[in-house]
Amino acid sequence: MNNDQSKKSLHPPIVVVMGHVDHGKTALLDYIRKTNVVSKESGGITQHIGAYQIEHSGKLITFIDTPGHEAFSAIRARGATAADIAILVVAADEGVKQQTKEALKHILLSGIPYIVALNKMDKQSAKPDETKKQLADEKIYIEEYGGKIPLIPISAKTGDGVEQLLEMVLLVTELENLEAHPDEPAQGVIIESFMDQRRGSTGTFLIRDGTLKIGDALTFGGITARVKVIESPSGDRITEAGPSTPVILFGLPEVPAVGDVFFSGKTNEEAKDRAHAAQGPDSQSKRFQEGITKRIKKELPEGIKEVILLLKADVQGSLEALNTSIKKLKIPGISLKIIQSSSGPITESDIQSAESSNAIIISFRSIVSSQMRSRLARSGVVLLESDIIYELIEKIEQTFSSYATGLPEKKKEGAIQILAIFHGKKGMPVVGGIVQKGTVRAGMKVTIRRNDSDIASGVIEELQQQKNQVKSVPEGKECGMKIVTQGNVAIGDILIFPVSS
Repeated sequence: MNNDQSKKSLHPPIVVVMGHVDHGKTALLDYIRKTNVVSKESGGITQHIGAYQIEHSGKLITFIDTPGHEAFSAIRARGATAADIAILVVAADEGVKQQTKEALKHILLSGIPYIVALNKMDKQSAKPDETKKQLADEKIYIEEYGGKIPLIPISAKTGDGVEQLLEMVLLVTELENLEAHPDEPAQGVIIESFMDQRRGSTGTFLIRDGTLKIGDALTFGGITARVKVIESPSGDRITEAGPSTPVILFGLPEVPAVGDVFFSGKTNEEAKDRAHAAQGPDSQSKRFQEGITKRIKKELPEGIKEVILLLKADVQGSLEALNTSIKKLKIPGISLKIIQSSSGPITESDIQSAESSNAIIISFRSIVSSQMRSRLARSGVVLLESDIIYELIEKIEQTFSSYATGLPEKKKEGAIQILAIFHGKKGMPVVGGIVQKGTVRAGMKVTIRRNDSDIASGVIEELQQQKNQVKSVPEGKECGMKIVTQGNVAIGDILIFPVSS
């Protein structure tokens, strides 16, 4: 983004409304839409589009009308920020419910400011004070109780308090100082998508920054497209749209995935370059490494780590060749376990199987659609792929060998066998023994091992040979030792001490 101050401006707030089912989220959005929407529906698109824009006190506010927390989670899972402010709807007659807590969790994870809308205040069964106490129990400290979270009592049914709620949204917006760069190309997040029988693959693109124009190139989820038509949420055709504006694009190459981040540019190359720059040079590699690490934590005996694989190939013959090649692989410290193998394109079912089993998908010439790539990115499932089998095998070997060599080495240990015990001054044991392995030094920490069990620890305060005090004793030599320990030492015990490489 261009950081020139003259290019910056404030953008309308993007607000997401969340809460427990039946607490009035939809009723609130419907009331706001009917009384404040910028322009009435003109019969353009009839399906749920996930967002709309209203005008209040001469200022625009964009509302995200997600079908539930899943869409919000999908967006957040891609590292995208969909909203600037959240409204947490809580019914005054029912109080805090499980979905209220879940909604709060999503809001807190997104890091955006939020307002509590205490709904259903028109009902005789409303218990606002009790509900406020429940909110405090969830560490939602409202302004009335000395906290910082605004709480607005409302009735989505009658409209009471809704205007005050919108005023609070505008006040929080001023405090947040939301900046945008309208002269830059657009970037944002896809908040809704579906297949329209008449117009093909369709998506609601929420512009977070910049301006989207007719003729722009667009990239999202591995898909590239050209912007031919832009529609507003009301169904009007427009030539461009700026920050915080939701728009509908249709006739796309594929149905986009909710949560996909998009970037525009004058050319496909420019759009792709902006997408790569936004990710950062190390982000893809970092996600890959994190995905691998997450899936090879399970340790088998002897410290060997297990890697679960799900194999895909274009045809059955290729699958058999892949199976055979992987089974021949020998990677020190790593055990490869194939739990599933099939031919054909990678499907939603494959990804779900990999998710549930913590598997890594190995693909040889198997088709991966852009929609499935988006799904893989959201799930965190790792995909290793190639159209050349020896390159794929090398990729597998290199990927997991680095983790095998990265395994913590088994600590090298020295050992002294106790042959005799004497009791010196102040009850400090003086022991005689032979150094079986390594070189022992005065001041070393030791572990007292008896019958293969570690029973206590201590420190060698003094070392002696032939009644002379020494600093160290090499392997194969006898010695005397004064040991400071809270445990007891017996003949036959082994003193274990660390040996440097």
